[in-house]
Amino acid sequence: MLHTRRDLQLEYLDLYLIHWPASSRSGTYEFLINKEDFLPMDFKFFWEAMQDCQDLGLTKSIGVSNFSYKKLSDIFGFAKIPPAVNQVCLRWAYEQEVCVVVKSFNNGRIKENLEIFNRTLSEEESMMISEIPQAEDVVEKITS
Repeated sequence: MLHTRRDLQLEYLDLYLIHWPASSRSGTYEFLINKEDFLPMDFKFFWEAMQDCQDLGLTKSIGVSNFSYKKLSDIFGFAKIPPAVNQVCLRWAYEQEVCVVVKSFNNGRIKENLEIFNRTLSEEESMMISEIPQAEDVVEKITS
């Protein structure tokens, strides 16, 4: 993270997140990773390091993206600082008629965000995403 902040010439990040809850062998860059290329990921180790980054003021918030209920529950089990966000697919939110507000001053990101209108999710993709519980559901289940 120190290198990223230096390269971007930033004092801190607004949000630092684990983008994908999976790890693969070095040199594996395809999106559909072969089963044999998956490696175990030590979420506790990474989450503790991210909490340290927030404690040191290197980031304002920490979070996750594309995490299942199980993986999110695991993090809630040991986190001193809970994830601020579980970022999910923008297209799915739009298809669920959720008001989506995006903000960017980056022309490339603005164009990417507008691409949600040029594609649709498959029924299977929508079902998988809809099975991810909302934050209040996760907190309620973990604390009860």
